[in-house]
Amino acid sequence: MSERDYLRHRTRLGLMLALGVAGCGADGGPPSLDAVDDQLAVVGEELVINLRATDPDGDAIDFEFGAPDPTIAADAMLTRRPDGTAVFRWTPLADNVGSLFFDFHATDDDGRDTITVLVEVGQTGGEGSAPVFREPLGSGTTLDLATAACLDVPIVVEDPNDAEVELSTTPGLDGAALDQDSGTTGVWSWCPTEAQLDEDRYPVTFAADDGNQAPTLKNYLVVLRAVPKADCPGDAPVIEHAPTDVETILDLDIVAEVSDDQGLAREPLLYFSSEAPADPVDFSALDVVEMTLTSGDMTQGTWSGRVPNPVATGSDGDSATVHYIISAKDNDDADGSCDHLVDAPDSGAFRMTVTHGGSGGAAACDPCSADVQCGGDSDLCVVLDGDEVCATACTEGSCGAGHSCSEVTSVDGATTDQCVPVSGMCGPIAPQCRDDAEEDNDDQASAATVSEGSSDLVSCAGRDVDDEDWFEFDVPEGTLTVSIAGGGTTNLQLGLYDDAGDPIAVSEGAGSDETVEACLPAGVYAARVHTFDTGENPYTLTWGHAATTCDAGTCEDDDLEQDDSQAAATYGEVFPDPFEVVDRMICSGDDDFYRVELFDGETLQVDLTFTQATDDEDLDLHFFDPDGVDLTPCDEAMPGTCSAAQGQSVTSNETYSYTVDDGSCAPCSFWISVHGWDGAENGYDLTLALQ
Repeated sequence: MSERDYLRHRTRLGLMLALGVAGCGADGGPPSLDAVDDQLAVVGEELVINLRATDPDGDAIDFEFGAPDPTIAADAMLTRRPDGTAVFRWTPLADNVGSLFFDFHATDDDGRDTITVLVEVGQTGGEGSAPVFREPLGSGTTLDLATAACLDVPIVVEDPNDAEVELSTTPGLDGAALDQDSGTTGVWSWCPTEAQLDEDRYPVTFAADDGNQAPTLKNYLVVLRAVPKADCPGDAPVIEHAPTDVETILDLDIVAEVSDDQGLAREPLLYFSSEAPADPVDFSALDVVEMTLTSGDMTQGTWSGRVPNPVATGSDGDSATVHYIISAKDNDDADGSCDHLVDAPDSGAFRMTVTHGGSGGAAACDPCSADVQCGGDSDLCVVLDGDEVCATACTEGSCGAGHSCSEVTSVDGATTDQCVPVSGMCGPIAPQCRDDAEEDNDDQASAATVSEGSSDLVSCAGRDVDDEDWFEFDVPEGTLTVSIAGGGTTNLQLGLYDDAGDPIAVSEGAGSDETVEACLPAGVYAARVHTFDTGENPYTLTWGHAATTCDAGTCEDDDLEQDDSQAAATYGEVFPDPFEVVDRMICSGDDDFYRVELFDGETLQVDLTFTQATDDEDLDLHFFDPDGVDLTPCDEAMPGTCSAAQGQSVTSNETYSYTVDDGSCAPCSFWISVHGWDGAENGYDLTLALQ
């Protein structure tokens, strides 16, 4: 253990417990503790550490220990043996999984000797079989925002030893709830908030705890799919892939080349199914995983996604078809939602034939989906830390350092002894991320105030922890500049927001060095530092303000206000001449409504004329029937419903035509509204004419 690690753990030690051991003799040197090896401990099993100290003069020795947490110290016991040694006993709980440092001291009147012991606490152990998730199946699901606003995920757990398990999920997302309707079943429901729609995927972890074993985990990816408005500026991603039939019992690696001129927003997604998708594709019916970058970068890279082998447990010659779609989204519109979303192929799905053949041989901790894929005949595919990985068969004492021989149940239902990491996960235990002193500033309401200049901070983003850092600036009129400089562990991103939480400027480059700047009127503003990755990333936040006069661009409404609703609409007479208005103005959050009277068989042509140079000037049309129903649905939460044919493109000018075929309009009222997309502001002219 390094000196740095030792000093770090010493600052976190809790309660000290002492035990005196009698002795006799004259004054002399301090006692000396015998060395103790680092220890492996298992949740639910008692850890025993024997302590022995010698003193050159036979003085009375006090034994003490320091624990990382007072609750651990309260549960542990230090007792004396008749031979003058001491024994430490402690039974770890599930909350104690990880790397823990304990100090042991031997003290007399002449001084103290200390040894530090690292205890690795793992999740394996307990009595009986652990719970097994039977639902949800697969690795993830998709909420298609073009067709639904909420998601329900059924949860079914099987546990032969317990009729009651406790179900839970992390992280706790706003708008989500888990309703456990029986001892082993429940439903996780989620209606994403408007703010959550800014991101397109959320990893969650379901947990089932029977009270005997450490909780069984299932990692699950939830994707929010919103097709952007048509005709977004810039170039869309290009996906290059050719399907290939394979003969194997191992899982399938789907590889594609993905490029984009400005870079991808996130990792591409791989959707797959054993059934041919519907037409149009129902993405909620497909399993989904994130692809992994194997070479290159977000601009030009090779990506791989793993699909479970559908014939892994079959016989030689068995075959099945896998249908799959590769989806990539770019980040051309950093301040808005008009990014390109591309699916390959353009319609339908790729397909590959998989034939059972060959052998497994996957090594310990390699990903798997069936027992037959792992090592030898007795090696199993098990769930560790929510992921399916291979383990190896064992007998007591045959496992190497850091592993225990424990009875586990495989993904195929086999139960036998396997060598599994005592940490409960493959690979080394990640050190605990030590967050900065500004926590908890994980949302705008809890934003921290930092002094102008530079501050050293830390991003602690984990799979179960959505750690965002928010900072608040109360500044006079002038130019506000905020920048971050971070490491490469994660890709940090930076945004500047107004007091209402609307974005002013966003910087989402490929690295963790980002800058945003804006000339703003006096007010309170916020900066958001976040990442889609996981890991500890120290960074420096620097901000400054320069007093200057800004063109506030205050929007001045036109003289037809207030016309912000159907009830307050401006009436437009379209016979015998067209109805025209010029030099009208749309301000942020302010729609303009117009009402017309139409007879059966009449066709109304609506022409909206304006010049759009930026996304902040994008205006759209909406047309409402006599019942007030929008016949041209399109909104920021579901941009996939927008279309240029409805008067909702992303370029200058819009047009829409409607023919009345109600059969009873003699006449009927219809409404037209002009809407600024995502708070856009612009001047316009409008013409309503009968054709």
